[in-house]
Amino acid sequence: MSVLGRSMIPRIPDEYLEKYLLGYVLLIPWGLAFQNIGMVLFGAYTLIYSLPYVSRLSKAKGLTVLVYCLPLITLLISLIYSTNASLGLHKLYGMLPWIVFPLFFFLLRPSTWLSKELLYKTTLYFGLSMLVLVLVNFMVLVFESNFALQEVLKLPGRYVSEATVYFHYLQFAYYLSFSITGLAYLWLFNKGPLHQMHPIIVTGVLAVKMAYLFLLGARISLAITVVVLIALALMSLYGRHNRNGVFLLGMLGVSVLGAFMAEIPLLEKIKEAINYKGAYSDLHQTWGGRMMRNEIWSCTSKLWFDSPILGHGIGASQTLIDDCLRETSRRPELYLGSFRFNAHSQYFQLALYGGIISLSAFLFQFYFLARLALKKKDIIFFCFLFISLISFTTESMLERNQGVVFFSFFAALFGAVHFQERQKEIKGSSKNSRNFESEIQ
Repeated sequence: MSVLGRSMIPRIPDEYLEKYLLGYVLLIPWGLAFQNIGMVLFGAYTLIYSLPYVSRLSKAKGLTVLVYCLPLITLLISLIYSTNASLGLHKLYGMLPWIVFPLFFFLLRPSTWLSKELLYKTTLYFGLSMLVLVLVNFMVLVFESNFALQEVLKLPGRYVSEATVYFHYLQFAYYLSFSITGLAYLWLFNKGPLHQMHPIIVTGVLAVKMAYLFLLGARISLAITVVVLIALALMSLYGRHNRNGVFLLGMLGVSVLGAFMAEIPLLEKIKEAINYKGAYSDLHQTWGGRMMRNEIWSCTSKLWFDSPILGHGIGASQTLIDDCLRETSRRPELYLGSFRFNAHSQYFQLALYGGIISLSAFLFQFYFLARLALKKKDIIFFCFLFISLISFTTESMLERNQGVVFFSFFAALFGAVHFQERQKEIKGSSKNSRNFESEIQ
């Protein structure tokens, strides 16, 4: 079948693969349909042209692909002892990007078309696409409120994130956080065309995105973004003596000051998170993300300790969480509807699915990628992993298609580019060694 497929379908030239990649990253923010259709095309092309040559994979490349797929493999195993396997299969379908993107980037002749320049261009395209989405969303919100800007500033985060394209607001903030830090990195460290633009234009673009991040009200994403931007600005100032770092720090200061002056809902959420003046400890008086997560995490940790090694299976975990919350919550009526609450932490979620085995596989993947980023001194790769690592602490980001596609796509792209750079270095040093030996002889 694969031979027939290769004979009937012309092989796509490398330059078109690059264009397709950039086109796909432009469409990632614009909804599940674009994400899934594009992923299917990635998978189909890989299936037709690359899988027949899996046996020819080098040992290093094969082990790298295995690391990417390891968490998914452990979740497949958890289906064996799950009491609701049909639900588990439904969830696994949404995790297909974990295997599709690594296979695509590592099998489709990466040495001929993947490069750091393409990586920077991909980051730029994603950042610009997110900027357009933010502007469109904001204009729609202003229009729907009859141009009453003050009303827009008071909207809950879920309305801000769903203005045109359906997004859970925390997923939107996750996308936005990387798009902001990615553009800032390209600008501060002279990667691509951004460094040629006037600082006021670039800081204006970043300020628009930061303003929208404030409106979303995602506390963790906002905190991570601010920390990463400050770190990038300081590295730029002290390491490269780049004055653009001053503009970036100024933009951050103005953004924070503006948020406090506008009195957006985020300020109340921050007070709730830190239990300001002890006014947010009574569940019957106040209710928000902090108190709800306390109850959810209490249930998930208890369930995990009941089966710490293998977990409860990918199909049964949700039912167990629902039952526990209804039995132990001080506000059980919140959990009686059709809406179901996940573990609100990717680490707890994986521990429930596959116990310490699945959690260890996922953390090992992070360790492997972080080690690669540090070895290559790739700041933007490390920023992506840092944003993901912290974001996964307070939300089950990979329970939704948008989170899986975003994380698996960029993780596989970063990893494949740096793996390819490493292979070139190894081949170069080996060639130099042979030349040196021939000269001696």
